[in-house]
Amino acid sequence: MISAAPNAILLDAGPLYAFYDRGDARHADSIPLLSRFSGRIFTTWPVVTEAAWLLRRDPLGIDKLFESLEKGAFRIASIDREAMPWIRSFLRRYADLPAQLADASLVYLAQRHGVRRVFTFDRRDFSVYRLDDGSALEILPAP
Repeated sequence: MISAAPNAILLDAGPLYAFYDRGDARHADSIPLLSRFSGRIFTTWPVVTEAAWLLRRDPLGIDKLFESLEKGAFRIASIDREAMPWIRSFLRRYADLPAQLADASLVYLAQRHGVRRVFTFDRRDFSVYRLDDGSALEILPAP
């Protein structure tokens, strides 16, 4: 179960990929939060899929990603069939960006479970996305 406690964050594919790819320009930006964060880190299968695709030429990086998932470093929140109408509506609403499924899955978790912080390097899109009440997510790392 996801908790809206202040020690919960949502994790996007960019930082997840950068954490495991030492050659990525944002690798150093991902280490402090992901390796030292004491709260719960939630993500979704669409995010993991995107990060794994980005790591596709780095078998060791993919192995480390899944090792971390096995150890529970990040929790994969379930997105079930009941989420599909909301996600479909979200993708239509932000088609001009165009919004990605991974992004939609994270905003859905924020909407449904009240987690309002997201660790992403995609500040452009996440600064535009809004929850149903019009509120924005807090984007980490802060500018």
